[in-house]
Amino acid sequence: MEQDLFLRRLNSDILDDDSEIPQCSTPPLAESSPSRPSFRRMNSELAQAPIRQRSMRRLASMDSSDHFNLSTHGRDMIELGTSTHSPDVEQGPQGPQGPRSPILRRLSSDLSNAFNSLRKAPQSNMHFERHGSLSKTKKRKNPKIKIRIIGLTLVMLVLGVLYMEIQFITSAYIDFDQSLEDEVTLQELRIAKYQMDKAREQSLLKSLGDIDREKYTVRINTWRRNNQLIAVIRHYQTCPNVAQIQVVWCDEENKPPAELYHQEDEKLPKIIVERHAKNSLNERFRMSEDTKAITPTLGILSVDDDVTRPCEAIDAGFYKWTDIPDRILGFDYRVHMITEDHRDNRLDTNPIWAYGYLSSTQMRNQYSITLPRFSFIHRDYFDLYTKFAPQRVISMVDTHTNCEDIAMSFFVSALTHGKVPRLADFWAAMPSMVKLNSPKAISETDDHKRIRDECVDKFAFLYGLKDGYKALTDGKVRNTNNVMEDLHSFSSKKLFHDSLFELGDDAGYESYIVLKGFNKGRKELALQLSDWINNQEQNKQKIPFQHVYMKLKSQMKSRGF
Repeated sequence: MEQDLFLRRLNSDILDDDSEIPQCSTPPLAESSPSRPSFRRMNSELAQAPIRQRSMRRLASMDSSDHFNLSTHGRDMIELGTSTHSPDVEQGPQGPQGPRSPILRRLSSDLSNAFNSLRKAPQSNMHFERHGSLSKTKKRKNPKIKIRIIGLTLVMLVLGVLYMEIQFITSAYIDFDQSLEDEVTLQELRIAKYQMDKAREQSLLKSLGDIDREKYTVRINTWRRNNQLIAVIRHYQTCPNVAQIQVVWCDEENKPPAELYHQEDEKLPKIIVERHAKNSLNERFRMSEDTKAITPTLGILSVDDDVTRPCEAIDAGFYKWTDIPDRILGFDYRVHMITEDHRDNRLDTNPIWAYGYLSSTQMRNQYSITLPRFSFIHRDYFDLYTKFAPQRVISMVDTHTNCEDIAMSFFVSALTHGKVPRLADFWAAMPSMVKLNSPKAISETDDHKRIRDECVDKFAFLYGLKDGYKALTDGKVRNTNNVMEDLHSFSSKKLFHDSLFELGDDAGYESYIVLKGFNKGRKELALQLSDWINNQEQNKQKIPFQHVYMKLKSQMKSRGF
């Protein structure tokens, strides 16, 4: 502040009265008279010498971080202000040695010394306006800095957009102001708990026989995609472990294609067309008595008509399912997401649950749901679901033509003490999938996500997976041994384990290394997988399974899918 005040006074005193420098608020000096030296004349003396020009150039190159001593200059200014009456101030033009006035000579000397000391300091990015006033200093605008700022701004904008997109993808927010369903009532919850208790009492599944460990039944849900249906059926008929193929036909307006009834080669798996009067996704789990009577296996591969996989991948999942048949074994994984939001004035006081897409599942590296569009399910679960699934679950699936996969996945988890489904090995799951073109898919509707959010939240509450029964029994339910047991241990599990074999809960590849006790088909698959891995490690190539996958994909493409 002292430096600024000094220089402002200096500018005011030395510069011409007509200069554009802003006047400071200090008292003016005494006006000149004929008998006293005039500061205008002093300015004239300074103007005749190159001092000012040199001073301005030195000021322009000085560094503001270097401060000189103001005490001497303060005394000089006092002396200068009090010496205007002194006879020592001589008048007349400046000689070759500089100003003849000793005060001006001393001032010029002090200023020169100060400028010399400042000139030695490092250069800065400060510059001064033409008249040299420190009160009008400006920052130099470096073009590189401008470019960096603009670039950084653009990067921040892009990151902000990406963050908003990720938040939207992984969002677990549900707009309950536009809720599709009414809230679950206390009476409805009591009935749901009663039904689930009944299901647990009858959930002692039939044990697998020899044929159940060697073969499985394919059950296909289809809707007006006959060409795709025929294409995938022809593929499943080439798989050696397929015992039968069942087609769930819910289209009363159209007849099944004739190819399903005329099978020339009797050695191929038999095709059963199961016709339903009701068009509902629940029908894929409603097996008629006639069909149950002729179903050869307890293991059911539930699939859609627009998804398929190579036979080797299917067999790998099937053999893994036979180890623990009371759990669903799926090839497609999803996750439920728990938010911090609560809904006021409702029976369900738990945090809100929402549905996570594949992207959310992979980003979180967690899963808790598998999709019956490609899953091995014990046949007894079809009957249990049809008889005992809570009415709200059945009605939501019927009304919205959606969520049957969430309904069955959560249903089996509720009957297995909150355990999540098992998953096929990594190499046999998502990387092996061949997805056929599916116009007018259910997942492409505008309210698809909102429907599935509500399904996850309400189904988990009705099944008791999210402390749904704590309003009735403090979160405990009775199992078949009449023992109270907690269900709120249900949670998502780790998905990826960085292995071709390890994926999901209970991950492990021991079943493909230890061959003792395996049937013939399982031993052959284990040896084949072992050869594939050795080939990959030795030759640094993709496992031959990829060639099988490409061959299948080529076959589907040749049929126009």
